[in-house]
Amino acid sequence: MVPMSPPALRLTGITLWRAPRLGRVSPWQVAPQQVWLELIVDGQVEPPEACEDQSLAGAGTLFWNVAGQWTVHRYPPHQPYVALALRFQVEDTVEPPPPRRSHWPDLVALQAFVSEVQRVRQEDRWRDPAFAAYTFHRLAWIARESRQRPADSHPVALQRALGLIARTPEGDLRLTRLAAEAGVSVSCLCEQFQRHLGTTPHEYVVHHRIERARMLLTDSGLLIKEVAAATGFATASLFCRTFRRLTGTSPQTFRERGGA
Repeated sequence: MVPMSPPALRLTGITLWRAPRLGRVSPWQVAPQQVWLELIVDGQVEPPEACEDQSLAGAGTLFWNVAGQWTVHRYPPHQPYVALALRFQVEDTVEPPPPRRSHWPDLVALQAFVSEVQRVRQEDRWRDPAFAAYTFHRLAWIARESRQRPADSHPVALQRALGLIARTPEGDLRLTRLAAEAGVSVSCLCEQFQRHLGTTPHEYVVHHRIERARMLLTDSGLLIKEVAAATGFATASLFCRTFRRLTGTSPQTFRERGGA
C-alpha cells in the first residue's frame, strides 16, 4: 500500500446502494487515478470475475477496486445486497491490498462505521481531507488485518452463529437458536463469543440490531415501529428503550438530527 497524505487523496462520493429486488444492476468501470471501495452491509453479492474467491459475499465483505476494474453487480435475485461505496481520487497509483476481496469480521463495528459515514455525509462534512484519509486508511487497515487474520480464523461454530445474525437480524436470535445453528452447546457458544469477540451473544445481537437501526433511521423512510420490527424488537417501546440506553437519545431525536 502506498502511503497517502491528505492532498494526494480526495473523497469524491459516498453512496449507500440498495440493489433492487428481482432487478439488475449495471457495473461501473473504475476510471484512471480512482479507487472505489465497496463494503457489503447486507444481503449477498457475487464477486467480480477477477476475484480469486468466487463464493457468495455477505455482510462484512470489502472489495477494493482500482482503475480498470469493474464494481460488483451480480447477486441472487431474492437476496439483494446493500453496499457502502466510497469513491476516491488519487494522485498516485494505489495497488489494492491483496487479495482484492477481504472481510471485516466484526459486524457491529462495521455497522457503526457505516452509520458514522452516513452521519458525516448528511452533515455535509465528508469533503474534509481528514475524513477522506480516515475512511481510506480505516478500510485499508481492515483489509490488511483480514490478510493476516482471515475471517475463517474464527471457529466454524462461531462463524455460523455470526452468519445467522447477519442474515436475519429481525429473526429468532435467542441463545438456543444460535447454538442450534452453530451446532454446539449453549455454554460452548458463550465461551467462543467471549474469547473471540469479548462479549456475550445477547449483547452482540443487541448492538448489531441497534447499529442496523441507526442505518435505517438515517437512510430510510420507515416508521419507528417499522424500524423496530425490521431489527427484531418485539415492540416499538422496547426498541426505543434499548436505543436510548445504548445511544443516549431516542430514535426520533436521532433521526431529526440526521444521525448525529
